[in-house]
Amino acid sequence: MNRTYRLADEVVASSVLHKGPEAVEVTSDCAVSTLRLTRSGRQLIFSGERQRYRTITARTKDRVFVWMDGRIYELQELEETSGGEAGVARDDIRAPMPGTVLKLNVKVGDSVAADEIVAVLEAMKMEHNLRAPRAGVIASVSAHVGQTVVADAPLVSLEQA
Repeated sequence: MNRTYRLADEVVASSVLHKGPEAVEVTSDCAVSTLRLTRSGRQLIFSGERQRYRTITARTKDRVFVWMDGRIYELQELEETSGGEAGVARDDIRAPMPGTVLKLNVKVGDSVAADEIVAVLEAMKMEHNLRAPRAGVIASVSAHVGQTVVADAPLVSLEQA
């Protein structure tokens, strides 16, 4: 699963591949790390090649807060993608997973800024903000509020401004 986050002024793209019940492979900016996971109460302990990290995480709708070794990191989730390269500008916004369209904040002809929330999808009892990957003009809206959609269904398409 690919995800794109904003950490301070940096955009970080990563993918996570589960390698078993206690191991994950994380790829970020062309670096690949295999981590072993151990749960200790509310803590999650990551053991990598050279270091061991104790973390506690909390999540809101589109933010992840990670406490790690005495520091707190705030990551803003920009978009979840099911395939391809994370962070690559695309012309459409797709459903990251099956769900129900709760809100459509745009209509054909509207101008949007990069990272502007264009739709909200309810999936797995959570709301997922779907953002414009770049600035542009709404070319088409392929969904309506209340519609149930499948994973990777196109919801909104952009064209150049």
